[in-house]
Amino acid sequence: MPGYFRGVAIDYDGTLTDTGRPEDDVLAVLRELRGQGYKLVLVTGRIVEELREELRTVFPDCAGYCDLIVAENGAVVAAGSLIRCGCCQRSPVRQRSGGPHRRRAKWRRRCGPSSGRDAPR
Repeated sequence: MPGYFRGVAIDYDGTLTDTGRPEDDVLAVLRELRGQGYKLVLVTGRIVEELREELRTVFPDCAGYCDLIVAENGAVVAAGSLIRCGCCQRSPVRQRSGGPHRRRAKWRRRCGPSSGRDAPR
């Protein structure tokens, strides 16, 4: 069981892997960490839907190694089929159709400072 630290955040591109799927020795360390009770967070600057599409092809068992994805430079958190916009403190939002750029634009309009709603807490 973890002591002071309860989780490990790992950058995906160029850190965890250069090829799309991490090497077997890297996966062994991730399994060991999860076995010790650590939560593993995959971190990337990429758009979450584009990343998930690639992961389905090159790393389909990613969910067995990572508990959470923080994407779009921290603006979006994804867990399973749920995606949460980091710019607002509302409940999780289900994945929307229309592609990532369209979804992001809708969230900005809905959650941004010009929306007339209170600023995020």
